[in-house]
Order: sequence, then C-alpha cells, then structure tokens
Amino acid sequence: MGLFKERIFSGFSLSNFTRVRDVLASNHIWYTTKVRDLSGGTGLGASRAVTGSFGIKPDSSKEYEVLVKKKDADKARHLISKITFDRN
Repeated sequence: MGLFKERIFSGFSLSNFTRVRDVLASNHIWYTTKVRDLSGGTGLGASRAVTGSFGIKPDSSKEYEVLVKKKDADKARHLISKITFDRN
C-alpha cells in the first residue's frame, strides 16, 4: 500500500464496491482502487490450471479494495458507514 494511502474498503461484492466509489466521488474525495482476481494466475503453470476453480463462487472470485489519502480516511469511513451493503 502506498505511503500516503489508506485502505477504507475491501470486499468481494461489485455492487458494494460501486456504492463506496459513488459515495466518495459525490463527496469529492480522491480515491484509487485495486482489484485482485483470485480465480487464477498468469503464465505457465498458473494456480488455476493446477487446482481448477472448483468451489470458488464466480461472484466471489474478485477482491475489491478502495484506498484514499490518509488525511481523508476518517471522513471517508464516516461516509461509507452510512451505506447499506449487500450481504454476500
């Protein structure tokens, strides 16, 4: 994680990720995102090629993160605490 960034959201729901981004954008809070695909890898011998994707729900195969500037982290957390999230 960057020196001047703090993670304020991490989850597997695209709709929750979108809600967080929308709230931050509408309140003019700068943010950056990371999306990690957990269903496989890259290159020869990727982990999915070895283990397959059995047991991984398609809607849970990506982890979404939202990061903000450290100075905005408290305000951002306060704003997202008011969001009604999907339970996945």
